[in-house]
Amino acid sequence: MTKVSVSTWVKVKDGPDLSASIELDPEAVTQAQVSLDAVGGTAPEKTVELLAASGSVSLLAISAVDNENEPADITVTPVNGAETGTSILVSGALLVANSGVLDGVVTGGPRSLTLTNGNDRGVTVDVIAARSD
Repeated sequence: MTKVSVSTWVKVKDGPDLSASIELDPEAVTQAQVSLDAVGGTAPEKTVELLAASGSVSLLAISAVDNENEPADITVTPVNGAETGTSILVSGALLVANSGVLDGVVTGGPRSLTLTNGNDRGVTVDVIAARSD
C-alpha cells in the first residue's frame, strides 16, 4: 500500500496563517502530465483517466503552468460515465484531500477529468489522484 502525505500552508499578509496536513493510505495513485495547446490549436482539451470502476477519489491535486512556467487558468470538468459535473475554473493549482468533497463534484465521484485550455499559450497540467476503496 502507498503512503501519501499532503501538507499546505496558508499565510495572509499581516494576518493569520494556517498549517494543515494529512496522511493517506490509498489503494492506488494515478499520475498524469498532459500538454494542452493554446486556443485554436489541435488539442486544447484532453481527458485524464483517474479511476477504474470501483473506489472513491480521496485526493486530487492539479497544477497548471503556461509555456513560460507561469500559473495558468484551465477548466476542469469531472466526469463519471455519462454523468458530467459542473466545470471548475482552476487558476494555477487545486488541492482537495477529502473523498466526501470529491464525491460531490459529480454523481458517484469523478472517474476522469476533462481539462480545457482557454488561453492563448500552451499549458502543461500535472495531476495526481489517489483512490480509496
